[in-house]
Amino acid sequence: MGTYGTEFFKIAWRRLRKNSLHLLINILGLGIGMFTTLLITSYIAFELSYDKFNLNYDQLYRVESHLSLPNGTSEISPATLGDIGPLIQEQIPEIKKCVRFINRNHDIRYKENIFRMDKFYWADSTFFDIFTVKAIEGNLKTALKEPQSLVFSESFAKKIFGTNNALNKTVKFDNKNYKVTAIVKDFPLNSHFNFEALGSFCTVCTEQYNIVDRDGFSFFTYLVCTKNADIQAIEQKINEITNPVVERKLGQFGVKSKSKLRPITSIHLQSHTKFELEANGDIKNIYIFSVLAIFIIIIAIINFINLATANSETRAKEIGLRKVMGAFRLNLFYQFIFESILISLISFIIAIGLTEIFIEPFRNLMNSPIILHYRESPLIFFFIILGVVFIGFISGSYPALYLSKFLPVKVLKGSKSSGSKNLILRKILVVFQFTITIFLLINIALLYKQTNYIKHKDLGFNKDHVLVVYNFTNKIRHSFKSLKAELLTNPSIQSVTGSQSIPGKFRSVQTGHKKGDDPKSAIVLNENRILHDYIKTYDIKIIEGRDFSEEYKTENNKVILNESAVKALGYNESPIDKKVFVFNKEVTVIGIMKDFHFKSLHEKIAPLAFTMYSNYISYISMKLDSEDIPKTIEEIEQIFLKVDPNNTFQFTFMDQQFASMYQKEERSNDLISWGTILAIFISVLGLFGLTSFMTQQRTQEIGIRKVMGASSSEIIGLFIKNQIKWLIISVVIASPLAYLSMEKWLSNFEYQTNISVWMFVFGSLTAFIIAIVTVSLVSIKAANANPIDSLKYE
Repeated sequence: MGTYGTEFFKIAWRRLRKNSLHLLINILGLGIGMFTTLLITSYIAFELSYDKFNLNYDQLYRVESHLSLPNGTSEISPATLGDIGPLIQEQIPEIKKCVRFINRNHDIRYKENIFRMDKFYWADSTFFDIFTVKAIEGNLKTALKEPQSLVFSESFAKKIFGTNNALNKTVKFDNKNYKVTAIVKDFPLNSHFNFEALGSFCTVCTEQYNIVDRDGFSFFTYLVCTKNADIQAIEQKINEITNPVVERKLGQFGVKSKSKLRPITSIHLQSHTKFELEANGDIKNIYIFSVLAIFIIIIAIINFINLATANSETRAKEIGLRKVMGAFRLNLFYQFIFESILISLISFIIAIGLTEIFIEPFRNLMNSPIILHYRESPLIFFFIILGVVFIGFISGSYPALYLSKFLPVKVLKGSKSSGSKNLILRKILVVFQFTITIFLLINIALLYKQTNYIKHKDLGFNKDHVLVVYNFTNKIRHSFKSLKAELLTNPSIQSVTGSQSIPGKFRSVQTGHKKGDDPKSAIVLNENRILHDYIKTYDIKIIEGRDFSEEYKTENNKVILNESAVKALGYNESPIDKKVFVFNKEVTVIGIMKDFHFKSLHEKIAPLAFTMYSNYISYISMKLDSEDIPKTIEEIEQIFLKVDPNNTFQFTFMDQQFASMYQKEERSNDLISWGTILAIFISVLGLFGLTSFMTQQRTQEIGIRKVMGASSSEIIGLFIKNQIKWLIISVVIASPLAYLSMEKWLSNFEYQTNISVWMFVFGSLTAFIIAIVTVSLVSIKAANANPIDSLKYE
């Protein structure tokens, strides 16, 4: 066996050196295909690994609430009522442990320094029974059992305490002292949420203040079930227990809730509710990128097969001689498979090198901390090598079978009759290859048109030159009036306002109904609690009535509705001065605003209400009128620091905020674009190789044609004509497939562009130009050669 292996290697190496150009094309095409596939599959594997770091992750579930109203509207919430967790753990034996937690932002003081906690949760003491976290300091079994206890993540603890021991230290927020009872490792990057600090839930469940009674569907509830539990049966039991609670709290509004259990591993990719703890991925992208990776590796394999079969004519006499010398067909088959696997392994080495070089730019492109799993696990690397060998085997199987069956008598006589089937296969593979390329090109045209459409669509408000400050301290919040007055002394600031929410961000979701109507007929109403000048700052159009005004003593019992809310509430005449209920608060309608897109264009404009009964704000928005924006921002920051030196100034511009809502689409577009470019490049390499083989095989024919008076352009046209008919077939196959995929993708958007004929023209014409240029560049040398040399060729 060792002798055979050495002989195989020698023959393979000799052969590869002899055909260096075609070897380079094969290795480069296959290497780029493997490199692209490695990157994309690394991203896919990382996305699919979310939350699997938890022990018994296959038994962990989140309780979700499917809310419905009598008027037919519905909402899915990833949260539950606060009563639910303890009840179901106590009464359902299949639930081993349950935890509930709720998000609250707080400023925390240590000595003279104030720190902002944006990812703080009040959590039950069972938190660490559900989620797998490693303790650095403290006992996790008791860390959240006592009131006014805090658990910090490692990174947040270092931010506050530096490198000092943090256990049992005292910090202060809400004018109370809290003890640090544990420090834990940060959650891994592939977790669907992270935390900076956890506070003991019992702290906010007292007789004086009970957060469960004060908040509605705001509590995230997770549980661990017994192994092989019947999930549907558990859901039924949960609903039997929780339905009376929902009826008692919200039944007067006709709200009903059905609880569903979602596996924790499906949250990141398959849950897209409005109130997710953090931004999620999208399973659709996994499907799209998987198809893209498959397309690219298939194109690379097709190149290999095409070039190998095209090369068969040049190896026919070699095979005949070796058979005459006693070589068996099986030996020849092994030889060709060995050559194929050797090329595949060389390509893989190049692919690994390219992956290591481009992994960081790829992480930036996808905005994801992608892990290269082959670095982490020798077993994964072994399976990748097996995959590479398999690709080599698959790529070389047909050429090996085809070449090894040549009859020595025929090939030594120079017969090429066996090449017809070979030629048909090559044509089929070329058609398949260009079908994929044209399909991708057509879809890219739509992706960019839709992205451009949502970027430039009239949103119904003015997002330009609006600076939004967020994550500010409570001192800033409580000093808003004086802060606003000082900001307005700057001539570059036109208006200032505060609000609970801004366009593109989540807001309160309430029930709403007309006074006198049955509360059970209520609609779902998006509520934004705003302060004066919000409508002015965002240039929202009032089409009837008025804006909130400081001329009136009180506006906390007034409301401004959008057109969709007026329609949904059932008003047939003007609702101005009419009474409506926003949840259980009676307010008077003073204005109607024109519908505007306060959510993503993935969603239809929903009923919206502006109210002014709350002074608690999360955003401060400013309309700027300045040519020197950096200087104005610096001046604004100084005013904020003057009010509170401990405030960390964080800001964004509204146009950037809205653009960030479509980053997923843009990242998908970029990846598909780069994937398509690489697919085209691999296809061009293959076409280049095939055309060069064709010109070699038709050297005498070219010489005869030139002697008979054919011009160089006519000979080049002959090669181009041969490719165009196969490209036309590719267009015919690719176009309907592209149309179906585009329709499917556009269904993700409530507001969408149209599918245009030019997209198909673009995809087809681009493929035609690429093919014609490639064929022309290769065939021009043969067309311009001296016909005497051509006729001497054989």
